[in-house]
Amino acid sequence: MSYRVELSHNIASIGEAQWDALAGDDHPFTRYAFLAALESSGVVSAKTGWLPMHLSIFDGDQRIAVMPMYQKSHSYGEYVFDWGWADAYHQNGIDYYPKLLTAIPFSPVTGPRILSQLATETLMGLAGPLLSEIIPHICNEQGLSSWHGLFFTQASHTALPTDTFISRLGTQYHWFNRDFKTFDDFLATFSSRKRKNVKRERRKVTEQGIRLSTYEGEAITPELLRTFFHCYQLTYLKRGQQGYLNLEFFEKIINSMPESLVLFIASLDQQHVA
Repeated sequence: MSYRVELSHNIASIGEAQWDALAGDDHPFTRYAFLAALESSGVVSAKTGWLPMHLSIFDGDQRIAVMPMYQKSHSYGEYVFDWGWADAYHQNGIDYYPKLLTAIPFSPVTGPRILSQLATETLMGLAGPLLSEIIPHICNEQGLSSWHGLFFTQASHTALPTDTFISRLGTQYHWFNRDFKTFDDFLATFSSRKRKNVKRERRKVTEQGIRLSTYEGEAITPELLRTFFHCYQLTYLKRGQQGYLNLEFFEKIINSMPESLVLFIASLDQQHVA
């Protein structure tokens, strides 16, 4: 078989039908609707330091896999902190930026990054050696310092040849439901002191009169979305920053993938507060 690769500077040139035929719909962050909304809203672009360079793998004329990829001129919005590497490059007179990144922008969520309908073993047997050859070539040709793949699944990670790629390990904290049927089942795993603290904190919320409401999909109205966006921006402004995502992005995914969205609203005295 003769395999070739192609780079696309916007996901629209690949198209929703072809992208989603390979990505499937199990992971909302790798769906065309999510990634395309980032680009068409201007959140992801060369101007914001996220130049799309999506990689397609072809078997003859048939596209058999895609991988989201971006040329980065900074390290913001990745939720993996490599400033130390950038400083080391700078101290040695080497340019760290631009670099090449395979990740979901602004989303530290583990999931598939090499998207295909091939069986996992077949795909990894093909993609590992191919990426080992093509990624260094792209970096050299485009003048990029390095390639980074973030939040890969274990299967994808172990398939990448260790003679070309170096593993970088980080820490995330995940909550798992250990077959808890009720919140009291969860509390039973705590020590007596911690259990009392949790109950006291929850009681204080109740005493404040805060009410929590859940809205799914099409129940998320434009008014609720604006409330959410206001809170989203305020959270960043408290730290002297602006949120990465704009209102247009959220409006787009509300329209294109409502079935994947859920919004929680906290209210006090009939006013939305969080």
